[in-house]
Amino acid sequence: MINDKQKAIIKKDVNNVIFNKQIFPTLLGVPLVFSVIFPLILMVAIYFTQDDLGDFQGMLDMLTAQQHLDNLLLTVIGIIINFLMPTFFMMIPIIVASTTASSAFVGEKEKRTLETLLYIPLSVREIFRAKVLS
Repeated sequence: MINDKQKAIIKKDVNNVIFNKQIFPTLLGVPLVFSVIFPLILMVAIYFTQDDLGDFQGMLDMLTAQQHLDNLLLTVIGIIINFLMPTFFMMIPIIVASTTASSAFVGEKEKRTLETLLYIPLSVREIFRAKVLS
C-alpha cells in the first residue's frame, strides 16, 4: 500500500521529470522517432527503391498468400505495420521507463538530496517502490 510519504516522493519525481529540460524532450522524442519518423523513412525508401528490390524479393516470396498483396508498396506497409511496429511499441515503454528511473536516482545524487531522502522514516524498499512507481 502506498502511504502519503511515498505519494510525495512520486509527485516530486514526476514533477522533476516533466520540468527537466534535458529529460522531457527525450521522453517525447523516443516515441516520436520509433512510431512516426522511422516507419516513414522505411516507407519512403521502399517507395523510391521498389524497382530495384534485390534481396527484398526473396523475403516477399516467403510471405503467405494472405500477406502478399498485388501492390508491392501495400505489401511492404503491411509488413512494417504487422511485424516491425509491434516491436517498436514494446520498446517505447521500456526506454521511457528506464530514462525516468535513471533520472529519478541520478537527480537525487546531483541535487545532493539523496542523503535527505534516506533520512525519511521510510524503508529503502518503500523509497525504491515510490521511485519505480513514479
